Formats: sequence, structure tokens, C-alpha cells
Amino acid sequence: DTLLSLFDKGDSVLFKWRNDELWNVDYVSSSVEKLTGFTKEEFLSKQIPYSLCIHKDDIKKVKNEISEAINNKVDYFKHSTYRIITKNDQIRWVLEYTVTQKNAQGDITHFIGYISDITEQINQQDILFQQSKMASMGEMISNIAHQWRQPLSIISTASSGLILKKETGTLKDKMLIDACKIINNNAQHLSRTIDDFRNFSSDTKEKKTFSVSENIRGFLNLIESISKQYQIQIVTNLDDSIEFFGSSNELIQCYMNIFSNAKDALNYLEQEKYFFIDSYILNDEINIVFRDNATGFNKDSLERVFEPYFTTKHQSQGTGLGLSMTYKLIVEG
Repeated sequence: DTLLSLFDKGDSVLFKWRNDELWNVDYVSSSVEKLTGFTKEEFLSKQIPYSLCIHKDDIKKVKNEISEAINNKVDYFKHSTYRIITKNDQIRWVLEYTVTQKNAQGDITHFIGYISDITEQINQQDILFQQSKMASMGEMISNIAHQWRQPLSIISTASSGLILKKETGTLKDKMLIDACKIINNNAQHLSRTIDDFRNFSSDTKEKKTFSVSENIRGFLNLIESISKQYQIQIVTNLDDSIEFFGSSNELIQCYMNIFSNAKDALNYLEQEKYFFIDSYILNDEINIVFRDNATGFNKDSLERVFEPYFTTKHQSQGTGLGLSMTYKLIVEG
């Protein structure tokens, strides 16, 4: 009773619910009211099953994780972060650790664990994400200005050439068609660049199914002039059949953070510079692998590389946010 009272007075919620369709609650600490707005009695009297508190966009993910635990008859599992809707319709982010209780036949009958409110940490993650993104945005704006110079120059040259040939009476049909194709192709390239940048700069975190290859190619369009400026050769080996459900925009932000670090490391290399991207399926998991031929991290830095504000660069060159944010988006997002 003394140990259980710690949960009644604390921020975490201790629970025990049945392995049934609605996850009816057999025990929950009084702290559940602070988290959800619903009282302990409302859960125990079956007025509110916990499954109805879970955000509609996250319920499928949570159910799949529970189904996997049941099928594998595990003793313990941790949910990925998910959202709940409180009694007054607020959204809270939670982290849940669960052990399973089994009968004599080894079948799971109950789940016992605790839930922690991590909304504040998630909000801090959003702030870090925006800081990292704004740093990338500044570089992207400069990149796009540089990237547009060549196609704009080509369009200007082609159109001026058409005017000159028309004025001198030397314009042939083939010349006109070829010049118009050149102008159109470069205009399409400019349009794609605008779309890629608009998608990258958007604040939306909408999750949907998208092609990983197309996602990577959109990222490559954004860094095209940077890679040329730094003389980095991009080598890809992509599986075009791979699709992923998630935030395309956030994934591109991760690519940007990784490439930014690779670019800075490759800048000191005196030999040819390479940045490799591979995508493939292995053991039913999507793998997106980035490699470069720079010198890599030393052991001490490698152990701290995902810590916020840790950087091996001078403070004027690095914020220490990029890889930390990438880790949070991939592992915790």
C-alpha cells in the first residue's frame, strides 16, 4: 500500500488492465485524474475504458504493439510515444512501460505498467526541431539562389538567341523547337525546386504513405548546388518499391542534418569526396543508409554524438542540434 501510494501522489500513472477488447481497468492509481481528467472511479467502474482515451490517429499503432506482444507472449514491452485525449479535450503525449501477467497456460491475461506524461519534453523537441530547421533553411535559401542561376542563365540565353535569329531572318523551325524545349526543361527544373523547398519549409507533420526513393530524390534536388559547390559526388542505390508511412517532411530534415555533418567533414578531405545513399529491406525493416569517405568520429565523440548541443565543431559553425534532432525524430518520433 505504501509503494502504491507513491503513484497516487506522483505524476506517473500505475495501471493494471485486462487483455480484453476494451482493455477494462482492474486497478489504476489516483494520479490518472491528473493525466486524463477522468477519476480513478470512472475507470474502475468501467464508465471509461482506457482505449477510448487514446488519440484516434495513434490507436492503431498502440493496438498493433499490444497484438505483437500477445502473439510473442513477451514478459515486457515499451510502447512508442503516443497521444491521449483528456476529459477536456486536451492532447497529452505519454510514454508507457508494460509487463504482462500470464495464466498457467502461458497466455497473457493482464497488462501491468506505468504511464508518464512527456508532453513538455515533446514540446521541447519541437523547439529543437524548429531551431535545427531554421539553420537548414538559411543554407537552403542560399543554395536555391545559387541553384537557380544556371537554369535562369540558360533560359535567358535561349530566348535572346531566338529574338536575334528572328530579327536576322535566320530562325529555323528546328531551332525554335529546340530552344523552346530547353526553356521548358529548365522552367520545369525551377518549378520542382520550388515544390521541394516549399515542402521542406512547411510546418506540417501530416503522416501519409510515400515513396522513400522519391523522398530521397526530393532531398537531393535541395542539395544539388551545395554538393556541386563542395565537389561532393552523390552515389545512390535505391529500392524504388519501398514505401513508408510517416512524415515525409521530417524525414527530409533528418537527411539534411546528416548531409550537413558529412559536408563539413568532407570539406577537409583533399581526395575525391563521396556521399553514398542506399535504401533496402532487410528482415522486414526499411533501411536507409548514409555513408561518406571522410575520417569519421573518434570513439569519445561517437558516444555523445546524439546529445543535444554536443558538437565537435567550433561554436560559430555548429549548434549541436542536428544529430540530436535526427535521433529524436527517428527513434522517438
